[in-house]
Amino acid sequence: MIGNMTVLFSLLVACQDYNLSQICDTTDPAFDIEEVSLLEDAVGPGMVEADGVVLDYDLDALPDGGVWRVMSVDILVMVPQVALDLYPDDREMAVELVISDDPTDEEALHWELTQTVNLDVLELEEHIFTAPSAESSVTDYYRAWWNFDFSVETSGQGTDLPQFFVDLRWTGEESPQVGYSNYNRPCNRNWTIYEAVNGWELNSDRPGGGGADENCSWPMFRVNTGVTWEADEC
Repeated sequence: MIGNMTVLFSLLVACQDYNLSQICDTTDPAFDIEEVSLLEDAVGPGMVEADGVVLDYDLDALPDGGVWRVMSVDILVMVPQVALDLYPDDREMAVELVISDDPTDEEALHWELTQTVNLDVLELEEHIFTAPSAESSVTDYYRAWWNFDFSVETSGQGTDLPQFFVDLRWTGEESPQVGYSNYNRPCNRNWTIYEAVNGWELNSDRPGGGGADENCSWPMFRVNTGVTWEADEC
């Protein structure tokens, strides 16, 4: 009888332990370029092939034993107002994630998504630049945040590393224009592929780049991250 009671007590304890342990998760904004800069330009394919930035994750906000992952990235697509009615429906763009402060890190976790822009599902807002950009005389645009959902790709691959890299890639000459910030963002966090043969270059290290104190223009990004942890109560 005592042996049976011991087994029953063990089972009850095991059940209680199982019920008390829960997998918790949240999704929150991690970075918004509009909180640190303003839209200054619209850039399309031709000037560079890819452009990205190193971003920080606040590990102090991570629960004990928790891990974080990127859930989604928004880029700011720009459409000249005169081209809206004739805008083709096959323009592609790619967004890449690398869980490292170096996009050339071959051992880092990395994912890439390529999507075709569909203006019918985007919320277009009028935007007028006060002066033409360096590459175009167009000043009247529509702008819209375009979402790249990485939640499936990054599922089950959380990390506790403090930095990550996000970049956009023009996949061809017909890729869309995207928004770029003021020249108030640090060049030592901005990597660019100017020509494929040269690969990624850190802008603060480029000849004549001005070094770590120089400021650059970044692509307009928004990033959402998710956190997963185990707790007695979420």
